Parts: sequence; structure tokens; C-alpha cells
Amino acid sequence: MFVNQNLKKNKKAWHVTTALHNSRYSQRMFDNHVKPGDVIRLEEKDEILITEIVADIVKEDNLNVIEYNICGDHMHLLIVCEKEELPKIVRKIKAKSGRKYNIENGITRGLVPLSSKNIENNIGKKKYNSLWTQKFGKSEIRDEKYLNNAIAYIHNNRIKHNLPGSERIEKIKREFLCTKEHAFLAEYTGGFDVVIGSSPYVNTNDLKRSFIEKADKTLPLNKQRYPPTLTPLREE
Repeated sequence: MFVNQNLKKNKKAWHVTTALHNSRYSQRMFDNHVKPGDVIRLEEKDEILITEIVADIVKEDNLNVIEYNICGDHMHLLIVCEKEELPKIVRKIKAKSGRKYNIENGITRGLVPLSSKNIENNIGKKKYNSLWTQKFGKSEIRDEKYLNNAIAYIHNNRIKHNLPGSERIEKIKREFLCTKEHAFLAEYTGGFDVVIGSSPYVNTNDLKRSFIEKADKTLPLNKQRYPPTLTPLREE
């Protein structure tokens, strides 16, 4: 018999933050004398656009997002998933939202004139400005109190930064946010099949020969494929 061995996911809650490119100045940048470029600040239409991208990804990938907010130059997510899944999820959100933002705003780095050398070096293709920083912040939420505080903090983050509320953003959020209870429901990976007892598989060559031998008995001996006194060759 077959038994499907599904593996239960080790889900955890994460408070994720990511900021716009050049909006933060890190110690690493200071140590390496890196000068930040121009700082972009999102308008409400941009925040709505990015929120729509986040909503699409959450729904397409069946992600468990408890709270979300976007605040001019950074974004907050409270997501429940396995630790190994988190980087891939955040990369996808940043990549798709950044690309859509650049397309809508016509922002590119410009085109390099095409030449045989540039083509060989893969130069000359359209490249988009990076909207988000390369890294992102994450904090594992380990207890109920921390979880509730994080939910409230993210929900009220626009107020903290003196930003006006957005009915459109709140409407989109209601389409993809889930409850704490739903987020922590047990989930399982695809798993694998285990065969218990004797293998159910049979040798098809044996079945084929048996069928032909039975049919042979209805034919004259000189026309039988497998006469009783002969051993057939093995078919490869």
C-alpha cells in the first residue's frame, strides 16, 4: 500500500521592513565612504501601485500576511512562513513592485549604444533603477504580546510618520490580509510516497509472454511464436 508522508511546515511570524534605495545611510556605507544618491519618496499613487503588486503576490502564492503598511520611503509586512521561505518571498515582492514602479514612471538608466563588443558583454539592454535597498530587516516574533504589538505598530505606522490615511490602500489590504488564526493553521509540504509491504509492480514482459503463449495454443505448432520446446529471447 502507498502512504503519503507529508511534512509539517515550521511556520513562524516575521516583522519585515524594507526601505527605498538611498533612503537610509548605513554604517557600512559610512565606513566605505559611499555617497548616497538622490532619494525617492513615493506619492500616494505609487504606494497604491506597490500595494496592488503585493496583493497580487500574496493571493497568487497563498501567503499568510497578517498586517501591511507602506509609508513614503519604506514598507512593513507581518508575514507567517518558514524561515527558509522568507528571503524568496521578499525578493519577489521587491523585484516585481520595483519593476512595475519603474515602468509606470518611465525610469531607466538609459541605453548604451549597441556594438559587437557591448553585445558580447550583454551591455545595451534596458536596466531599471533599483527602487528598494538590497537588504531587508526581519525580526522573528516569538510570543503573543510581541505579535499584537507588531500588528498595532504596523497598522498605525502612517500616523507615526504624519502621513494621511488612504482609503484605497486600506481597501486593497482587506483583500489579502488574513487573521492570526488563519496564518498559523497547519500546512504541509508535498511530501513523498512510501510503499509498505510487497511491491505492487509486476514484470510487463512476463505478462506479454503469458498472453502470447495463450494465443499461440490456438495456432498450428509451426506458426507459434513461442513453441513449448523453445525459450524466447529476452527483449530489451
